[in-house]
Formats: sequence, structure tokens, C-alpha cells
Amino acid sequence: MNDHPIWDYFDYRKAAIGVLQDYATQAVILQQSGSYTEELKASLTSTGSPRMDGIPRANDPHAGESRVCSILDNLDALKARNRRAQAYMAWFNPAWESLSDEDRLVLETFFLDDLSAEEAAVKIAEHFYVERKSAFAKKQRALARFARLLYGRD
Repeated sequence: MNDHPIWDYFDYRKAAIGVLQDYATQAVILQQSGSYTEELKASLTSTGSPRMDGIPRANDPHAGESRVCSILDNLDALKARNRRAQAYMAWFNPAWESLSDEDRLVLETFFLDDLSAEEAAVKIAEHFYVERKSAFAKKQRALARFARLLYGRD
């Protein structure tokens, strides 16, 4: 880990929460990137249909070139977004897999399911037969473990 003093002020738990909350977005990016890329590549080779009335399609004589450039820019952006999502998963998955089943269940319930904090606490409390207060304590311990696995600190 970096020895710069800035890291002493970094909130690792909040950052770990952000990582958990971003998981669904990154998974969707990876899941859909192939289809978006194929659609863009297909549109790159397609041409617009001619107008039969003789009126030009656009005032810009370079509209076709602009369209190709725009598609290429979008392809580059998709590739960059996909690389970031892959890097995220390569960083996230080892930490996630190192957690115990119990910690993963707690973090999934509190951060990945669409539940309020109270609903998640009740669900965890019922699952483990503990009080709500203990469910929140389990959340804090699991979050600390996850932050430690991600950043080497909690």
C-alpha cells in the first residue's frame, strides 16, 4: 500500500460500500458489451437508403464520414468501459470470494439486494436468529473484512 499520508484519511469502509454498490453496474457492462459492440460494428458497414425523390439526404456532404467517426468513437468508448469493468471484476472477485459465506450473505443483503437498511437488518436477524442490533454488527464486521481484502486496511 502507498505510504503517502493521504491514505491515512481515506475512508476504506465507505469506499468498500461504493464498490459493492457499483457491482451491478459493472456486471451489466460486461454482460451487454458484446451485443452493443456488434450492433455498432454492424451499423458501421450499413449505408443509408437512397431517397427516391432526388432531394439530398443532408446538408452536410461529409455526414457519412461524420457518422463513421462517431461510431468509431463509440466503439473506443465501449472498449474502454469494458476494460474498466473487467479490471473492476478482477479486483472485486478475489476479495469477494475470500469472504466467508456468512459475510457474503450479510453484504449481499445490506448492499446488493433492493432492501432498506431496516429490512436488511430484519432479514439478517431472522436468518441468524439474532437481534437487529446484532445484524447491524454483523454488517459492520463483514464490511471491515471486505475493506481489508480490497485495500489491505479497514
